[in-house]
Amino acid sequence: MVSPANDERKVINQAIRSTLIEHRYVASLGREHQILIPRDLTPAQLQHARSYHEGDVLYFSRGSKRQGIPKHACLTVSAVNEDNLTLHAENGRRIEFDPSTLKGIRAYSTETRTIAVGDRLQWREPDNRRRIANGEYATILKLDANNIDVKLDKNGRTLAMPLAEARKVDFGYASTSHAAQGSTVDRVIVNIDSRRGVDLINERQLYVSISRARADAHIYTDDVKAMRRSVLIRLGGEA
Repeated sequence: MVSPANDERKVINQAIRSTLIEHRYVASLGREHQILIPRDLTPAQLQHARSYHEGDVLYFSRGSKRQGIPKHACLTVSAVNEDNLTLHAENGRRIEFDPSTLKGIRAYSTETRTIAVGDRLQWREPDNRRRIANGEYATILKLDANNIDVKLDKNGRTLAMPLAEARKVDFGYASTSHAAQGSTVDRVIVNIDSRRGVDLINERQLYVSISRARADAHIYTDDVKAMRRSVLIRLGGEA
């Protein structure tokens, strides 16, 4: 399922998941899980404390021996000060941190998802340590308070990992056109809201969406004529 806008993707994911629970493909009892959403700050913004918000999560790809921050650590911003941040770890440790002193930082906001056995996830960033590519899909086989087991769609490989290290994911039922690039599947369903702007409804978006399918592609839209007109206008043609 492909939908150009991220807000549409979230709504469709929840609708599909509810149907799967109703038909017992996904367990009805799940667990709340905080996922990480990239803040997309520029390198310059990452250097300034005032770019951050309370509740943001900072990922340290390199770590800092001087401040005792291990490589791949995720710390939460508990306070934003004039020139530095107060960070806290899961063990309760607090660190006063000046973001201008260290590179290799990524900033995330958080959102909560309820996940369960049977749910399909999509990795939104690569996990190089586990050889999981960006955009790769997996199904949850086992889940508890601390750990998650998944089976990757691509090669059937099964993986077990701490739940805290599976946060750069989201539901994998619907994808944006951008995230779907590089994927190839048997069938594609495309959702197009003709009222969306040029950045979402255009010839490239339509091509990327329907070309994911090997055998079959269906487009669902609120207005066929308006959708056709939007795409042709971007192409410089006549509706």
